[in-house]
Amino acid sequence: SGTAAAAGIALINSVGNLGGFVGPYVMGYVSTATGSFDAGVLFLAVCMVISALVVTVCVKQNGKALE
Repeated sequence: SGTAAAAGIALINSVGNLGGFVGPYVMGYVSTATGSFDAGVLFLAVCMVISALVVTVCVKQNGKALE
């Protein structure tokens, strides 16, 4: 329904905004802690791969991506 779609879009937008806020701080922290910019980029890349796997597993469990 329209209300459920709006809530889903709002949730996706909220998580995206949270990632945009927290990402630079995590990048700076990991880069400072390791002394390498590459370690921060690798950390963020691993987070993206994990999130893609979570989405894939959720779609397979549900059996369909969209109706």
